[in-house]
Amino acid sequence: MTANPDDGQQDFRDFAMARASQLFRIAFLMGGDWHEAEDLVQSTLTKLFVAFRPAAGRARARSQIGMGRRHRRCQRPAVRRSA
Repeated sequence: MTANPDDGQQDFRDFAMARASQLFRIAFLMGGDWHEAEDLVQSTLTKLFVAFRPAAGRARARSQIGMGRRHRRCQRPAVRRSA
């Protein structure tokens, strides 16, 4: 299974589009100006994107490691110790 380098970007794009209207409303309520709200949301999403990509990669790596551990655990034969 090869990873698509665009996977993180598409996930983030989906997240940002789903939350954009909420974020703009909250930013407007905080500042009272639509232009400042747009600037705030844009800068926040930019910072979040930088942090989002490495986090997505770590999560994928952890899930792959976890699957490998579960797989190995299932294949180990049961060993009985004599008392």
